[in-house]
Amino acid sequence: MKEFIRVTVIQEDIDKASLHDSAQNCVVAQALKRRHGPDISCGFASLRTGNKYYDIPEEAKNVIHDFVDGKKVEPFTFDATRIGTI
Repeated sequence: MKEFIRVTVIQEDIDKASLHDSAQNCVVAQALKRRHGPDISCGFASLRTGNKYYDIPEEAKNVIHDFVDGKKVEPFTFDATRIGTI
């Protein structure tokens, strides 16, 4: 069975998000920090919590791109599938 985490981005995460150092501050990164603490990172293709890496599904990638492009984003939830460990 594949391991996954459910990530829920709430309005508070969107309000706190910033383009500065987006790996630590984008909308998904804010949601991860709220749930998993500061040892996280988020890119356009994957995310990390502690020493675990997860694949980001296409619909979540699209929201991250929209945020970076300055478009309005709404709260959303997605499941990220574990792809490895460091």
